[in-house]
Amino acid sequence: MEGHFSTDTIYYKDYLDSESLETLIDLMDGDEEILLDLIETSLDSNADLLASLIESVENQDANGVREAAHSLKSSNGQVGATAFADLCLAMEMMGKEGDITSAPDLLERVKVEADKVEKALNSWKNELS
Repeated sequence: MEGHFSTDTIYYKDYLDSESLETLIDLMDGDEEILLDLIETSLDSNADLLASLIESVENQDANGVREAAHSLKSSNGQVGATAFADLCLAMEMMGKEGDITSAPDLLERVKVEADKVEKALNSWKNELS
């Protein structure tokens, strides 16, 4: 199977969970304008929440890690970014348990996956535009 992956682009259908996408499209009655708004909101909130997560890890703030990771997990799970949501769940559990000593290592994986999510959402946005 030939994929759409390259170093600069990730085709959204190759990365985002198709069942989640179908559910989301059904919920929005296929309205492309609403979907575009949702994608833009996701991109903006991901950037803000990732910055908050990075800051919380740097400040060794377990509650901040829990809160930011929880929000990232929830919103990205809804758009089908399951690999990213799973990493955020692991980060959230670290924060909940109050032991974030291994958070910097996991954060590096979260950053890589966040980049993939951004590329996939931009791919979807470009297809809808």
